[in-house]
Amino acid sequence: MKINTSILSRLVLIPVFALIAAVSWPSSSSMAADVSFKGKTITIWMPSKSVGIRLFLEMWSGYISKNLPGNPKIIVKGKPGGGGLVGVNFLYNAVKPDGLAMGYAATPAMIGYATNARGVKFDPNKMPVLGIQRQNWVALYGKAAGIKGPFDVKNASGELTFAARTKNHLTMATQLVMDAAGVKFRIIEGFGPPSTMFQAMGSGEVKMAYTSLPGYVRVTDNLNSLQIYPFYQYGDIDDKGNVTRDKNFPNVPTAVELYEKFNPKGIGSDDHKAVKTAVRIVAVNRTFWLPPKTDQKIVDIWRHAVESAANDPELRSKYRKKFGAPFKFGNWKQALKTIKSSIAALDTPYFQPGGKGFKLMYRGKKKGKKKK
Repeated sequence: MKINTSILSRLVLIPVFALIAAVSWPSSSSMAADVSFKGKTITIWMPSKSVGIRLFLEMWSGYISKNLPGNPKIIVKGKPGGGGLVGVNFLYNAVKPDGLAMGYAATPAMIGYATNARGVKFDPNKMPVLGIQRQNWVALYGKAAGIKGPFDVKNASGELTFAARTKNHLTMATQLVMDAAGVKFRIIEGFGPPSTMFQAMGSGEVKMAYTSLPGYVRVTDNLNSLQIYPFYQYGDIDDKGNVTRDKNFPNVPTAVELYEKFNPKGIGSDDHKAVKTAVRIVAVNRTFWLPPKTDQKIVDIWRHAVESAANDPELRSKYRKKFGAPFKFGNWKQALKTIKSSIAALDTPYFQPGGKGFKLMYRGKKKGKKKK
C-alpha cells in the first residue's frame, strides 16, 4: 500500500474545522447539558505492559474524571503486543465510539503507519486525537565502554554493544551516530525492561543502552554507582523545527550534535536528516485517541477534560515527584501538528520498505506492505 499523500492536507484541515467549533468553547458544565457519564465506567486502553505507564495513567485518570460530566469511574486495561499495534488496532476496530473508552498510540505504532509496516489496521485520520505526551530519551554508556565521555567515543575499547528490546527509531539514531564516528558498533536485541539493560551494563555484558529521561532521573544515583552515564539525549524540537537540548538536561549533547561533530561533511545528508527525524518521531511518544466515528460533542468534551486534567497543578506536582521529570503535554491541536510533521519526515524513500532507515528500524524479517 502506498502512503496516501493527501494525509498531510487532511491533517491540516482537521484542526481548522474543529477550531471553528471551539472558538467560543463553553464551560464543561454547559457542555454536559445533554451528555453525562454519571454512573458509567470508562476504560483507558494501554498498548503496553509498562508498570510506569500504568501508574501514570491511573494517576491522570482521576483528574480526567473530575473534568468529565458525571465524574465517571475510570479504569486502565492493557492490550499489549506488536510494538503497540495490537492496542491501537483494537481501539480502532473493536471499541464502540460511545465516549466510554480512550487509548493511546505509542511511537512504534505511528512509525508503522507512516512506513507501511505490516500489521497496521488503523488510520489516524479517522480517529479524533485528544492530545500528546512528549518525552525525551537518553542513550547511556557504562564503564566497559572505556570512554571518558560522549565526545571521546572514538577511543572506545573494542566493539560497542548496545542493549535493546528490538531495533527501533532510537537504536537507528545511535547506529548512525556511531557510523559517523567510525566506531565498531552492534545492537543486541532481546532485552527486557531498562532494569535488565542496566544490570547487563553494570556487569560489562553490554556497554551501552537507552531509557526514557524520566526513567534515568529516577535511578540516577544507582546508575552512577554502577558507573553508567548519559551518552546523549534525543532532545526537543523548538518552534522553528530545530533540535535542542532539553532545558531540564542542559549538560548532555543531543544525538544531532554528536553526528555533526563526528561527521561535519555529512551535514545535510540522508543519514543526518534521519537522526533529526528520530528526534521528531520521539516527540510522538504517546498520542491519545478516541475510537473513529465518535460524536463531535463527545470529542469536544473529552478534549476539554484531558487538557484541563493535564494542566492541573496538583497533577503536575505529583507527576514530577513520582517520575522525576516534568509532565510534557500538548493539546489536540499541538498533537495534530506534531503528527503531521512526523509523518511528513517519514514519507521518504529512506524510511519506506527497502530503504536504509526502514532496515535500521526493523528486524530483518520485518517487511512492509506490498504497494498496490
